[in-house]
Amino acid sequence: MENTAPTLLIGGSSALLMAAGIKAEALGASVIHCSGSPEDIIDTVRSEDPRVLLTEIPPGFSDDHTEAAAGLINKLCKLFPDTVVIAVLCTNVRSIITRFSPEKNLRLAAMPMSPGRLAAIAAEHAKRKCGNGLQPDIADFLREKGFSEKLSGFTPVCNAVEMCIKEPRRLQDMMNAVYNDVGERSGSDGKTAERLIRFMSLDVHKNGLTPCLSRGETCDKLTNNELICLLCDSFTAQMKAFGTYESELI
Repeated sequence: MENTAPTLLIGGSSALLMAAGIKAEALGASVIHCSGSPEDIIDTVRSEDPRVLLTEIPPGFSDDHTEAAAGLINKLCKLFPDTVVIAVLCTNVRSIITRFSPEKNLRLAAMPMSPGRLAAIAAEHAKRKCGNGLQPDIADFLREKGFSEKLSGFTPVCNAVEMCIKEPRRLQDMMNAVYNDVGERSGSDGKTAERLIRFMSLDVHKNGLTPCLSRGETCDKLTNNELICLLCDSFTAQMKAFGTYESELI
């Protein structure tokens, strides 16, 4: 049976989660709020069976509280593998990441991130099931980097990055091994896919994202090959750091 359960926001007193919840509802997600003891949260998740569980580790937590919060998130991931658990990390990201288990349904969102962007990620996960490969995570990654999903090149770039991560040899022949297959996925052709990715690269350049993507090595417009290579490297490094989809990335 298709899961029509709501997006669940844990910690209703958090201003960030409250704002994200309002924006997620505006995007069409059904939202409920839950707080209380770990047992209360687990019982609520079990009874509501949500597509997405949104929680956070706020700033100012002691090491003991952070350890307990991460432990609860790990437990929720194991107990409810069909629920995507999005944990918002508000401080000490590098030290907190090591406290999480490498669960495939865990997503870590590091601050700063606006409530609107957080809501968009949660609402997108609420529309789909777990286990749809890398593309949903690549789409989240691009949004976090500032890519505009309103542009028609957004999905072709997602597809190209996913293909090249799984089969890096594709990068040696972009037209035949990337553009043609990307075009086929969208019902077009290789020339159209190449043009859409090129326009996305131009938008990245116009919005000043190139220095960040290239780690300061260039401010020039990236070629399609350079853009896809940089995105593959950055996404792979982030997923390995978060312990997510490690078996697929190695």
